[in-house]
Amino acid sequence: MLGVARRAIVPRLDPSRATPGVAVAAGVAASILLGLSGAADSVSMIFRNTMLQASVPDAMRGRLQGLFTVVVTGGPRVGDLYVGVLSVTALLWMPPPLGGWSSSSRRGSSCGCSEGCGV
Repeated sequence: MLGVARRAIVPRLDPSRATPGVAVAAGVAASILLGLSGAADSVSMIFRNTMLQASVPDAMRGRLQGLFTVVVTGGPRVGDLYVGVLSVTALLWMPPPLGGWSSSSRRGSSCGCSEGCGV
């Protein structure tokens, strides 16, 4: 029953109908969008540094620039740690319930074996 619902919601793509032109166009569009996002990040960095240097008194500028560098370089590392812990947790805890559910429902037996013993 789940397979029928999945086929109705997610249609299968026919690889024989895919053309190389679509892949090339998608690659070009992705490259353009990545370039635009990199340019926007550079503009954002320039504005952040300009605001920091213009609004901070001269006596505190070095300290705040150091703190700013720690935050800018350390923030993504904290996010990397969080995503790593989350992915390891999901890797260790999610496959047993999902794998057990999908394998027993496909074989038609409650015990999961292929003989259909009915246990």
